[in-house]
Amino acid sequence: MVSGSALGQQSAPHVVGTVLGIPIGGFNGINKIPSLEIGGISISQLHFYFFVVAVLLIIYLAMKKVEKSNFGYALFGIRENKERSEMFGYDTAKIQTLIFAISGGLAGLAGGLFAGWSGYVVPTNFSVNSSTIAVIMVAVAGRKNVIGAMIMTVIYAWFTQYLATTARLAERKEQLAGTMSGGEQAMLSIGRVLTGNSKLMLLDEPSEGVQPNIVTAIGDIIIRINKELNLTVLIVEQHIGLIQQVSQRGYAMDKGTIIDSMTGKELQDYDRIKSYLSV
Repeated sequence: MVSGSALGQQSAPHVVGTVLGIPIGGFNGINKIPSLEIGGISISQLHFYFFVVAVLLIIYLAMKKVEKSNFGYALFGIRENKERSEMFGYDTAKIQTLIFAISGGLAGLAGGLFAGWSGYVVPTNFSVNSSTIAVIMVAVAGRKNVIGAMIMTVIYAWFTQYLATTARLAERKEQLAGTMSGGEQAMLSIGRVLTGNSKLMLLDEPSEGVQPNIVTAIGDIIIRINKELNLTVLIVEQHIGLIQQVSQRGYAMDKGTIIDSMTGKELQDYDRIKSYLSV
């Protein structure tokens, strides 16, 4: 049996400092970020993806309207020849500042959606490699082809998910464990436990510090271990998606005391699980 445990009233994580009153954990980042809520209603799982598609469509239509406006024509002119645009009387500095502000707002919106989806933010999310991916996708699709850039984004997301779920640790047998990614280290830890011919596997927050697309892959591995090896897995976890993915029964604890017990079906109640997850 796979058991998932959702801990309520957990102790606060290690805090390095605060930014605008929000506790931060240094290189460990900010964890246990609550899911997106609109009007007190939580948006999670499949509903979240539909919400993101709706937001993307609204932004796309808004940008197409801007494209056909005088402001849009001014942007095209500045892009092609800034000096000539200034000769026609356009305040290029003002226009560029405004479009940079709009771009920054859209980036902030995307970051907020990402944080609400993944439940955590770590410094590696903002690495140079991550920052250049968007530029590369636009370059490949063509800077004048918005639909192409969107299609490239979907392809990239699918391809990274595919690589995450088909990764083989055997290919990295010469690599030091400490240099592997968080997801690979989690898989390696599970593999080490399996070598001991155990009857029970205890996992302490396997999703902690792991990329969201890897969390699903780890969940698939846990399910296979339970079914194929008949190995009981006990998980202490705060990632609601992983809890719902793998658990056949769950227990909520408060300061070491079990305060609720849930079946696998009851664990699909997102709001019920979330009520026990707090810091």
